Parts: sequence; structure tokens; C-alpha cells
Amino acid sequence: MMAEKTYLDIDTQTKIRLGFYKDITDVVDIAVVEWFKKEGDIIGAIEDPDTGNITGDPILRINSAKGKKVIEGIGDEIGARISKILIPAGEIVTIDIREEPFRPAELELVRKTSVQESKDKSIVSPKEPDSISGNEKTKAAKNRAENTNAIRISPLARAVAEEHGISLEDVISSMQNGATEVTKEDVEAYQRSPIKSGTDKRDALELNASPYVKGKIKALEKEGVLTVQNIIPTGPDAVIRMADVDRAVMQAKEEKSDIVVSKTDSVSMSEDALYAPIIEEPSVRRLTIARSQQRAWSNRYDVGRGINIPMASGGRDIDVTNLIALREKLKHSFAEEHGIKLRYDHFFLAAAAKLLRRKELSSLNSCWEWLENKRGQIVRFCHINLALAVDHPEGLLVPVIRRCEEKSFVAIAKETEEILVDVQNNTLQLERMEGRTFTVNNTGALGVEYPHPVVPEGNAAIIAFGRIRKNGLMYVEIAFDHRPFDAGPPERFMTELKKILEECPEQLLYM
Repeated sequence: MMAEKTYLDIDTQTKIRLGFYKDITDVVDIAVVEWFKKEGDIIGAIEDPDTGNITGDPILRINSAKGKKVIEGIGDEIGARISKILIPAGEIVTIDIREEPFRPAELELVRKTSVQESKDKSIVSPKEPDSISGNEKTKAAKNRAENTNAIRISPLARAVAEEHGISLEDVISSMQNGATEVTKEDVEAYQRSPIKSGTDKRDALELNASPYVKGKIKALEKEGVLTVQNIIPTGPDAVIRMADVDRAVMQAKEEKSDIVVSKTDSVSMSEDALYAPIIEEPSVRRLTIARSQQRAWSNRYDVGRGINIPMASGGRDIDVTNLIALREKLKHSFAEEHGIKLRYDHFFLAAAAKLLRRKELSSLNSCWEWLENKRGQIVRFCHINLALAVDHPEGLLVPVIRRCEEKSFVAIAKETEEILVDVQNNTLQLERMEGRTFTVNNTGALGVEYPHPVVPEGNAAIIAFGRIRKNGLMYVEIAFDHRPFDAGPPERFMTELKKILEECPEQLLYM
């Protein structure tokens, strides 16, 4: 007689354990992170030694907008054998908890069992005869574990290790011989150990750099291209610049090859290899929000980078009285020393560059990219390339000032003046309008008091500055793509911008 089959569905109890509530959402994205069971295993029961409570054997771990959850066997699931895995680890499924079941595995109900029988069965191979007593089965299982030196890793230990980026292999190697299980306490002990502390001290060298430079250093270290110790910092306060990383990479390349690397090869490698955007896989929560925003905006998931952008925006008045006074005070001496006119654009561009250098605001220097099958990724740019919207008789031009994370206020001002001269003389090259990562628009130059900018393709945000009114107030508005981040980063950006322009615009001169 064939065994009865069923599925691990989302029933009422499972919904509660997953943390899904209809006042939040009915449509949920679930990622199957890890299976604790494999095909052929029997789902058993576990007794808490302190309370005596019987709980279901851990089956799998999932990730959702509500966080990570471990799914355990309940009810009739205990005592069943998993005959087939329907959703392998690493896959994401979209479910409607009102209608569609979440079916990660097919179960074969061997027979109806009591909880106590399930408890014994959970540690017995399905091929062993049922006539063996529970105590004999437990003893046999322990002997097998000792003979094979198998080490069990608890679900909590896996979760803690993943949260802190700890390798479970390193934890096992640091444990005493004869250990049979890795617990949460073992992982936490390794986290506090001198071995792990030494790793943290090594990583601390990388932290004396901008987020972009730090990300590149870590990637190149992982690839074995260079080590942090070989980088000679030349920035103020021993800050590692991207030029320092370039120099170390090229030196390592020359040492490994008898061929002298030409200057052309150095530039090519620097642009193509070192400054490529960092691709970040979004969390399940972020992907769920992105899909929701896309449905509300256009319901189009065109594959590509920064297109069909679901926008949101926010603006506020900024008192620029101190900025006006500062420009009036410096404009003559600035023109004499540097040969260019001091513009408000220079302050706006410098403020944007200064804020985007901060780690907590660097997410604005990115964009969202849709992949096949409604999957997405966040593209984080490794340069701050500021685009300046410039009015022209033939249409709006948006030339780009590259690598603003490395430029001073004067350097930004001079390059801005070069761009404006090229626009006026119709000599602006097309290459100067490529590679933008963030856009600044001074609509006040055209007399617009309350701008409403539109996020350009390929970016995540744009900021527009309105005309300065007679009372010294200026309206500034930021528009952003709601897929790679929520409203927090743009609002914090505006708060810090207001603080700089109102309280101490002088600090922009010393970037």
C-alpha cells in the first residue's frame, strides 16, 4: 500500500510562526536560506531539558520581510519523511498567504505516531527496524556520531555566525578535539577570542578610507591582488586614497611580471577593474518593497539599470543668509587668486560631494537594476561623479565632474568653470556628459523658486536648488528612487545640507 503524501504548507500555526499578519501585507516574498533536513530524513521532536516541552525538529530556515525564521515540524508533520525538496536553498518565492500555500517539501506520512515515538524516531535512520526500543535507538545513534566524529551545528549557531560574518569552519577548527556540536555559545566565544580579535585589528587598517576605497581594498584583498600592508596612504591623517590603491596594485603587478606595465595599461586597469560599481544583492525586504513600488508606479520590470523609476521627493526651505555673506566677502579675492568667478553652484556641488562621502549617506550614490524574473540588485558607484544641469539654447546639458570624492572646493570650482566655458563655446565633448552618479540642478539661475526635479535614468537621486528669495530663504528639493532605499537617507541628506548651508558654509572651502 502506497504511503500517504502531504506538503509542508503554510497553515494557521505556520503563519503565526512566520510572523505574517494581514494588517502588514498579504503578498510576501520568502527566500529559502538553508535546509536542516535532506530528502529521506524523518522529522522528529526535541525535548527541552529545562522545561520538558516537546517541540518539532528544525526543518529549514527562511528569510522574509519580517526577518529570519526557523521552521520546525508541528502536528502531523512529526514522524513524516521528506520525500522531495520542492524549493531548494537560495530560491525566492512570492506567495499570497490568503490563497497560495508555501510548499517547500513533499512529505511521506509513514504512519501516525505519538509525540514520544516521534522523539525517538528523530534520531533513527529510516532504514532501521521499528522493533528496536527507544533507548537502544538513542544509544545506537550516539555511537554512530562518535564513530564518524560528526559535528552537529545548531540552527542558532548558524544564525549567529551568519550575522557576524564568521566562518563555521574556523569555529570548528578552534574547538577542542572530540567536540560533537557547535552551539551558539561556541560561536560567541570564537567572536571574543584573540584569533577573531586579530582579524578585526587587521581590518581596522582598511577603515581609514572612504567607503568606496574600503570596498575596493576588500575586494582586491579577497582576489589576492594586494594586501592592505602594501598600501602607502598619502591623504591627510594617513587616509588611504584610491590613487594609493592604484599604485599598490600596479607595483604588485610589476613584481609578478617581467614586463614593465605602461602608463596606458595602468589607466585602463584603474578604470575597468578598480572603479567598477559594487553590486549588492538586496535583502528580501528590500526586494519586496522594490516590487511593490514598481507595481504602484508602472508595473513594468524592464531589465536594465535605473529605468522606470518610482519616484518620491521631499523639500524644505534653507536660510542661506550666511552663504550670501560668505560669497560677498570672498568673491573678489577668489577671482584674483584663482582667476574664476565664485558661484553658488560651487557651494552646492561641494556640499553634495561632502555629504555623499559619508558612509551613512553614500547609498544615495547608487541606482537600482532589474534582472530577469523580477529579481533586482543595487549598484553602488565607487566614484562620486556629480552632474551639473546647464541651460543651453539647444536644450538642457548635463556635464559631469568626475571623482568629486578626491577633489577640493577649488578643484570643483575650476572644473565647473571649464564646463561652463565649453558649453558657452559649443565645445563640450560627449565624454564629459557620461558616468554621472548624482545630479545637482541650480534652477534658481533660471528664476525658479520651487523646483520639482525628476530623477534621471541610471541614478537614484537628484537635488535641485531654487531661487534665493528676498528674505534669504531658498527652497531645496530632493527626488529619489524608492527602490534601493527608503526615505531615511534622503531626509538625513537634506537635514545635513541645511545644517551646513545655514550654520557653517565656510567648512566647504576646506574640503
